[in-house]
Amino acid sequence: MLRWMFLLVAATVHISGFAATFVIHQFAFEQRSFDDIQEELNARIDQTAPSAQSIDAQVALASLYVQYERPELLFAVVTAIEQYESYQDKPLYQALNYFFRGVGYHLQHDYEAAEVSYSAGLAIIESSEINYPNGSLYLTTIFEIYQAANATFLQEYSDSVAALTALKNIADQNEWRFLSALSLYWLGDVNYELKHYEQAETYFKQAKTQFPNDASLYIARSTMREAQMTNIVGERAEAFSLLNQAMVQLEQSGDVVSLAYAYLLQSYFHDKNLDHDLALAWIAKSVALRESLGVDADIANAYVHYSAILGRNGDNEQARSYAKKAADLVEGTQDLTGQWDAFHNYANQLYTSGDYKRAYEYMLRSERALLAKARLDITEETARLLNQFSFQQQSLENQFLDEKARLLQTQLAQEQQMKSRQTVTIVALSVFAVVVLMLLILIYRLYLNNKKLAVQDPLTLLSNRREILARGEHAFAMCQRYKQAMCVLMIDIDKFKAINDNHGHDVGDKALILAANALKSVLRNTDSIGRVGGEEFLVILPHCTQDKAEALVNRIFTALGDAVASSDLPISNMTISVGLSMLTSTSTNFIELAKLADQALFKAKEQGRNQMQIYGQVDD
Repeated sequence: MLRWMFLLVAATVHISGFAATFVIHQFAFEQRSFDDIQEELNARIDQTAPSAQSIDAQVALASLYVQYERPELLFAVVTAIEQYESYQDKPLYQALNYFFRGVGYHLQHDYEAAEVSYSAGLAIIESSEINYPNGSLYLTTIFEIYQAANATFLQEYSDSVAALTALKNIADQNEWRFLSALSLYWLGDVNYELKHYEQAETYFKQAKTQFPNDASLYIARSTMREAQMTNIVGERAEAFSLLNQAMVQLEQSGDVVSLAYAYLLQSYFHDKNLDHDLALAWIAKSVALRESLGVDADIANAYVHYSAILGRNGDNEQARSYAKKAADLVEGTQDLTGQWDAFHNYANQLYTSGDYKRAYEYMLRSERALLAKARLDITEETARLLNQFSFQQQSLENQFLDEKARLLQTQLAQEQQMKSRQTVTIVALSVFAVVVLMLLILIYRLYLNNKKLAVQDPLTLLSNRREILARGEHAFAMCQRYKQAMCVLMIDIDKFKAINDNHGHDVGDKALILAANALKSVLRNTDSIGRVGGEEFLVILPHCTQDKAEALVNRIFTALGDAVASSDLPISNMTISVGLSMLTSTSTNFIELAKLADQALFKAKEQGRNQMQIYGQVDD
């Protein structure tokens, strides 16, 4: 995953082509390539060592490596900066070095270490009088943008969104256009991690237009991320166009980290188009680049995709080899998403090879990583509620103890007053018990709600992707074991993006809910349905033959048409395309059935939409 894009730090630098006393974004607006800038900075370091100008050039070089996301080069420069005598006397250098370390740790996916470094740098800024262009607020804002973005990967999503929104407002108030655009970019990334793809697409588009026109590298990165979201929620042809635009600038800039990510996206797009040869060629280029850069988690991510495509091309031995490499690389990292992806892929490859014991072991490890991530996602909110409950409980206990002490003090003086106070105490205890009980009920309801959210799509109230896939695996196992028929439907709302563009996202959300209810209304009690994408639904039909499935699809078309006609939505027509696949004697797992249904769906789209295509009756 693309992790960091950013700006450069302030220093008094005099470099040919960059002479300035204030170079906060000097390389952000530089049109030369990474190699050219690096060569000139290294020459300046050699010419000026060991003077004060040399440490400033080292700081500029570290800033370049931050901008181009090169942790394998960054840490050596950070160590070199610490060797200068002037480093110990200048809090600015110390704060910046913590900043550089934080970026380096983040790029290596060590998010906890990154948080420690950012906090240490901010502490130095707050405790020292640092003479910084635009004031210390500007420098603090830079650090806090990084810190907020890093919080996303610690699963502190609410804090990350709140902080980035506040920092964007600060940037807007001070007319710091670059920082405002950067905040928008990271808000897009938070929404991507939360799988809010349409909102993420909006943020990346806004970031692209907010960056100054000469910040071409950052515009290219924003365009690349927009392409990634468009591929999910929009038209793939548009996604290809955006990605190709971005790659032109990335190649000119020499941004090999972003290019490795762009190559992976090219592979993913072509794979979705069922062009496996091109997909394989692009992922091979991404793997080669990421191997040369040496960030294990990023290499593992490329290996997983490479393995999957190799498997689909029939090269099972190579597929297993790269799947194992990916699983080994993510072992012991903090990247729970990467662990789940790598372990799950390796389990599938082992299953294909007939190594069922190890396949089970790695599938179990995959599920553990997924459960650990899910727990982290809700831990923050749960801990906050528990803290509030404990505080209120302690307050009530303190009130009770104070009341009891006063009763003891007056007990010897007045017996009647003691009895009266005892009555008050009983009432207080009753109130306390009621309050505690209510708080416990509230926490339990919140627990149930969080548990429900873990398996339910919050908009349509259907099963979410993880839940419907789990149900599909169970249904597949049962039907295969007892030799029962089973069908799978992949359904996509036609031209849904046009509904959003023409009528707004509120109408789009209502259309999704209407479609979900119409689909659900014609299913049997034994059937299952879930939302697996922006406007894509997966339906599982156990104990269902092809004829019955076709009849059910016809009822779905009718139910959806009736629902749209009787609704108050400002759309005259809404159609769907359907792909159907069936369990056969050669079927190996549910994911395979779902992919076959998706291929049939793709054919239905190609044939003009508003129809059903059956895998086996199309060009497989």
